[in-house]
Amino acid sequence: MTATIIPDLPVFVVIAPLFVAFVLPTFARRMRLVEALVILVGILGFLGALYLASLVFAQKGSPLIYSLGGWQAPWGIELKAGNLGALFLLVVTGVSLPVSLFAKGNLAQEVGGKERSARFYVLYLLLGGALAGMAVTNDLFNVFVLVEVVTLSCCGLVSARNHPRAAEAAFKYLIMATLGSTLVMGGIGFIYMITGHLNMEFAARELASIWQHSPHVVWMALSFILVGFGVKAAVFPLHVWLPDAHSTAPSPASAILSGLAVKGYLICLLKFLYNVFGSALMQEFAVDRILVLAGAVAIIA
Repeated sequence: MTATIIPDLPVFVVIAPLFVAFVLPTFARRMRLVEALVILVGILGFLGALYLASLVFAQKGSPLIYSLGGWQAPWGIELKAGNLGALFLLVVTGVSLPVSLFAKGNLAQEVGGKERSARFYVLYLLLGGALAGMAVTNDLFNVFVLVEVVTLSCCGLVSARNHPRAAEAAFKYLIMATLGSTLVMGGIGFIYMITGHLNMEFAARELASIWQHSPHVVWMALSFILVGFGVKAAVFPLHVWLPDAHSTAPSPASAILSGLAVKGYLICLLKFLYNVFGSALMQEFAVDRILVLAGAVAIIA
């Protein structure tokens, strides 16, 4: 029984909040049940992520791999929980749980009624499931799909308050996020065009030998990925959407946006840089210097 459950942990932590998010509207008028379900999902997700992290760390860097439907890579979709993914998954569930407990107190007052609270929780669970998926996915296209789920969920959470300023802030965020999504999709398209793979490991193997023959295409893909995730992660000077979004969002949404959503995009960027492009390509294109410069400017600005 244990041997069956352990490999399914990555997909359980991702699917559980997404499944509950879709059934939650059925109980929209019973707020106590809605809140109990959200908290229960948070507790189970945190315990699952904690156990998964302990397994990964006990293996001293050996990742836990789950192939959806039994289809092995590169044909199937693969979830891979390594050190970084397991740690971020633990952070996602560890932050989401206390936020859901805090939201139970005054969420209805902030968003303007119990009906809007139920909608908030649906978006909240979609966001949590997508962030968990971003932590463990090993597929480039799934990264894009999950990034879009996070983006749309964040737009809904920002506009949760029934106020014109909230709608304006959500619209600004949507416009900037769409720009970032377009660039990320373009970068993934370039990678797929020259490698023929969407699995991160297989794409990385091809890039290691292709970049010498097609450096301009690789540089274009890398640039699109850097700028695209830079917009979504509000990296200076691409952070113009951030002040309005945080100031108008309800308190629980603001906590998730700043504590998890923005960091989730950075985790995806790190996975692209180190798992797809690799340290050799980063040194060749001086990506480390670019990131250091961007970080220094962001601190001063």
